[in-house]
Amino acid sequence: MKVILYMATSINGKTTGINDNTDWVEESDVQRMDSLMKKCGVMLMGTGTYYLEMTCLLKMHGWWS
Repeated sequence: MKVILYMATSINGKTTGINDNTDWVEESDVQRMDSLMKKCGVMLMGTGTYYLEMTCLLKMHGWWS
């Protein structure tokens, strides 16, 4: 079994800013996460990451206006 840890953190090691702000996440981060999700059979993530990722992917593919 292969385990991959992919953790998006800022330069100071934080995962979010004040009030769970994730404005520092870029489009390339979302694309990298999308690519990784396609390769993995199972992916664990927190609720905030799930909603952020799904919203970005839906918008990227034109399924969310």
